[in-house]
Amino acid sequence: MYRKEYGDQQRTTYATTALNKTRLVKVDVIASFPSQNALLIEQQVPLLSNLVDFYTYKYNQNFKINFWIETIMFLPQKLLLYLGIKQESVASKLLNLIYWIFGLTYPIIKTLIYEYIHKTI
Repeated sequence: MYRKEYGDQQRTTYATTALNKTRLVKVDVIASFPSQNALLIEQQVPLLSNLVDFYTYKYNQNFKINFWIETIMFLPQKLLLYLGIKQESVASKLLNLIYWIFGLTYPIIKTLIYEYIHKTI
């Protein structure tokens, strides 16, 4: 989830190899955590602090009613997004429209079927 928020956090920094030679390398700041390289630590601490704030924000969203209303209203889009299909795609919008139509007509159809079953019995 951090990659979605921050993108790739690769930095070019100096690293010491096994033969105690220093060379310039690209390092993933998060994947290399915890690191003993002082240059990476300086970059990791603020990034991790921001990640803590980000996850605190996401956690606090669970207690807001607007978050749950939006999640229920756009549930098919959220599921397709989880599967890797963009929310702006036609398939996502079409599936959401079908979901809304079904959600609005289900109570009516349910009562009609219930009445039909009890009339035939």
